[in-house]
Amino acid sequence: MTKGSKIHTVCIEGPDLSGKTSLYRDLHKMSNFRWNIQDRAEVSMLAFSNFYKRGDAQRWKDSLSDRLKDMNHRYVLMLPNRDLLTSRYYDRGDEIHTLESLSATYDIFESTFQKLADHPNVLFVNVTYENQASVAKTVFEWLRESEEEDLCGLSNRIVQVAKYFSNEAIGVQVQYDLDEDYTDADPSVLTYELEAEYYQGIRSQFIRKITKEIAGENEYRSAQNPLTTRRFVYAHDSCISLVNCLIRDGVMNVFVCLRSSNTRDTLSYDLRFIANLISEAETFIDADIERRVLNVQIHSAHIIN
Repeated sequence: MTKGSKIHTVCIEGPDLSGKTSLYRDLHKMSNFRWNIQDRAEVSMLAFSNFYKRGDAQRWKDSLSDRLKDMNHRYVLMLPNRDLLTSRYYDRGDEIHTLESLSATYDIFESTFQKLADHPNVLFVNVTYENQASVAKTVFEWLRESEEEDLCGLSNRIVQVAKYFSNEAIGVQVQYDLDEDYTDADPSVLTYELEAEYYQGIRSQFIRKITKEIAGENEYRSAQNPLTTRRFVYAHDSCISLVNCLIRDGVMNVFVCLRSSNTRDTLSYDLRFIANLISEAETFIDADIERRVLNVQIHSAHIIN
């Protein structure tokens, strides 16, 4: 298994006649159905809520906010030039819109897109006569390359998410695959001056917990089977507040909760430390592990100025 934060969903957004259906078809063809792609989602629902004055805009704002903090999700925003949109309307027509209503929804989509364009999980595509044939390739490359980031790249992207949400994003989550060689594990972070003592304390407690549970040194006096136990857990009220390891069906699932993360200064160190911790923990576990999945939830991903 290659490392990286695999994309779970891709939502293509845009006004009618923007090329969403063609992009949907082309991406599936180019990627051999690699990603779960959706034609329209929260952005369109918010835009049409405002256009039709349905009164449920806040619902879609909240849903959009949650999606923007899911690091395994991507939005592709399609906005053709007005003259191209008009040309497509006269060539193909539209089952719902007149040219006037199409222009009105265009204005709403354009305004909504401007508020999202700086988000790192969003790709804004201005479709023109000149680039319309290459849009699918551009989007495909963006999606493919984003899955190849390492933990440092992921932490930088989370910093950008925190910045987008006025320096604090509440409830950021990500699933990240570690490779068999643990190339993200960096032992040097254990000597990072600001966190070295803290990391060593977590490491000592977590490894001791695993070895004691396997040896049966617990309140039940029962030796734990690594393939079934739910007791490989570190918990504390500090920033790294939970590390929970569950091995099932050849998958080492590690769930990590960061109560609070100063994303710009420490997150990269924290994530690489956790990779190092998992790597060391595996050496104490007699199990055939085919995949190593890091599931991280950050309650407060913030930037301290």
